[in-house]
Amino acid sequence: RFVQRYALMKGLPAGWLGAHCARNETEHYGAPACGHPVWGVYNNFFVALVSLWMRPDVQDFLEYVERSEVIYTFNWNDILWHTAVIKLFLPFAAVHRFVDFTYEHVTLRGTAGGQQRVV
Repeated sequence: RFVQRYALMKGLPAGWLGAHCARNETEHYGAPACGHPVWGVYNNFFVALVSLWMRPDVQDFLEYVERSEVIYTFNWNDILWHTAVIKLFLPFAAVHRFVDFTYEHVTLRGTAGGQQRVV
């Protein structure tokens, strides 16, 4: 309900934040009304205009997040903030979903002779 509280406090419309919910209204956004889990955008790779993140309304939201310290106290990571900014401050038509690439985390470990191996 953290994002919902901010949106209500600022009088923001739901945008497409709750598009998957039974009612796409800011007052009804959250896991109880939208199901579990509330899905976020893929965040290991994304392309964005820096100007989006520098907009005063987006900066205000990010400062709200920073001041709350939820990143540190609850370990809430970047997927939540990327998703909230995109869905609160951009129209759906302004977002492109890349589906033609793959990504994986790989650990490289050294072996005898300086060779690298994937584990």
